[in-house]
Amino acid sequence: VAFRLGRRTSEPVLEVARVAHALREGDSSARAEPGGPPETAELGRALNALADRIHELVAAERAHAADLGHRLRTPVTALRLDTDLVEDEALGARLREHVDELQRSIDDVVRDARRTARDELPGTSSVPPTVADRVDFWRPLAEDQGRDLTLEVSAGAHTPVRLAVQDVREITDTLLDNVFAHTPEGTAARVVVHPGLVGGSTAAVVIVVEDAGPGMPLPYRGRGYSGAGSRGLPLRGQRSSIVHRVTEAAGGSVDLGTSSLGGLAVAVHLPVAEAAPARHEGAQG
Repeated sequence: VAFRLGRRTSEPVLEVARVAHALREGDSSARAEPGGPPETAELGRALNALADRIHELVAAERAHAADLGHRLRTPVTALRLDTDLVEDEALGARLREHVDELQRSIDDVVRDARRTARDELPGTSSVPPTVADRVDFWRPLAEDQGRDLTLEVSAGAHTPVRLAVQDVREITDTLLDNVFAHTPEGTAARVVVHPGLVGGSTAAVVIVVEDAGPGMPLPYRGRGYSGAGSRGLPLRGQRSSIVHRVTEAAGGSVDLGTSSLGGLAVAVHLPVAEAAPARHEGAQG
């Protein structure tokens, strides 16, 4: 009798725990089926209501991000058209350059706003397949520019990390874009994925993007710092700060150093995702 009464209480609680773990891993459609004692059933209903509320908030944020992009880009387009009417060629060219910089800044702001609304709950992913896909995407451009772009993946680097695939893709694209934008054509680049640590104790998967360019004498000092005169990872705009914010929000870190190729090396340490507690079969009978 005690065993059956225990199962009547434990099974609904374990079901709620399973749904909570699924939500934590990014499955926004997971919902509990309330059952068992009244207190346990109420716990399931409360978890479902929380998941529904998160979904509503993210949907509203997505709509806001889309509206933000439209509202900001429309006046910039009008401003660009007006610069074509400037008769002074030197002034017109300077104004168009300013408009282009403004457009890039707006794109970065909108991209960052959409990133926060992309996933309702943080997900997990395996880094090597995503990085390999992005390296393949950039390889044709590398070949056109005479660059030797290589990828190395170490054993043990396939452990899932606490980032969604979209975030890993954005980090990789941003770092490769920096190589192409801030090193001369023909400069070799290498991407390495290997296991490592965050803070000396937490297991992590590390993405290293390095090049044979001139390097960067000044380290990243946070958003708002003016990196005039620096080379390599661009300190102006928001894309480089996005890499830091995304990584640090997941509990990781970004290190800048000297590449073995002679240029800049950027190492992104992404914490390994914690495995969900195994379901105890003994509690199921």
